[in-house]
Amino acid sequence: MDDAISFSDVTVGCARLQLAVRQTPDTLRCKTVIYGGVQRACLILVRKGVQHTLGALVLAKQLRQAGQRVVVELQADEDVLKKLSNQEQFDVIMISSPDGECRNELRSTVNKCRQFWSSSNIVVGGSIVEFNKDIVCSVNADHATNEWQEALDICN
Repeated sequence: MDDAISFSDVTVGCARLQLAVRQTPDTLRCKTVIYGGVQRACLILVRKGVQHTLGALVLAKQLRQAGQRVVVELQADEDVLKKLSNQEQFDVIMISSPDGECRNELRSTVNKCRQFWSSSNIVVGGSIVEFNKDIVCSVNADHATNEWQEALDICN
């Protein structure tokens, strides 16, 4: 947090954490339980070019362990969203965003998601939520949270 770690150390550390998350068997933590008794279709997005993937992968793992159906897109742009919209409908779209991400670009992504999935709830999460209390209004999202249970609860 004090910029005391080199870029390469951070990069290698994050890569190792991502690998550990992917390789951790679901049975190690808990048995799959459907959260709230309902299985939802969840789309987790990280915009193309945004270097913010660890949180999205951890979120996907948590949602899968809670019995949700999850699609993760770590390089989301308009073409990817359009292709996904032709293939699947989602109950909730979760956009993981770092604090430094441009609000205009994030708003554009939210608006594209609304265009392609008009009935889906759109939730913004990530460090942008911690430092921007007005993020819901400024990017046109339905909700902002870093708690997956809260994100699923707005689908009810």
